[in-house]
Amino acid sequence: MAFTPLNALNSFIAVARRRSYAAVAKDLGVSTSALSPSVRQLETRLGVTLLTGISRSVALTDAGQRLLEDAGPAVDQALESLKAVKVRRGEVTGRVRLTVPSAAVPLALAPLIPRFVERHPKVEAPA
Repeated sequence: MAFTPLNALNSFIAVARRRSYAAVAKDLGVSTSALSPSVRQLETRLGVTLLTGISRSVALTDAGQRLLEDAGPAVDQALESLKAVKVRRGEVTGRVRLTVPSAAVPLALAPLIPRFVERHPKVEAPA
């Protein structure tokens, strides 16, 4: 797995919140051995220890706690933003712009627009 700071940060945040590599690995459908190097690489890149092992769980260091508090909400917001713009295959989204003679609007288009919007709720219809 190539090192990507944002992927490693996301992995760290997940482990820090669950306090368990095993639980996060299970949630993500990956092995613990695939997850822990990502966090270790982040620690190496930052030059600081973020997590310490305590028997079957992990604990946050002071630096880890600061990173979780500072970066956690921002990563959450970024992930929510990605979900919000994700489009399902075949789904129609966006803004409709029509260039037609104004006389055509009340006669031909006005009756069609409500049905179109009903069928495609993620479309912003012209006003």
